[in-house]
Amino acid sequence: MLRDQKCDECQRLWQEYARTTTDHIRLDSKLRIAALSHDPEAIQVLTRQVEGAEEQREWTREAIRKHEASGHAIQDAAAD
Repeated sequence: MLRDQKCDECQRLWQEYARTTTDHIRLDSKLRIAALSHDPEAIQVLTRQVEGAEEQREWTREAIRKHEASGHAIQDAAAD
């Protein structure tokens, strides 16, 4: 997957993916700290948050795949 610098939707999707990836990593790090601290309440809350962040990250990644497969495949064929 390569970002098309000229496509506003590509830019938006990749920025969203960067944000969701950062959120996922940040929450996962907090979960690891909670586990090391043996904090069951924090582990319970953070586990749900990590799962939600992971789903958002996956959804964004799939949106990128769909966008590139539909819009850019047509543009690439027209350019040939």
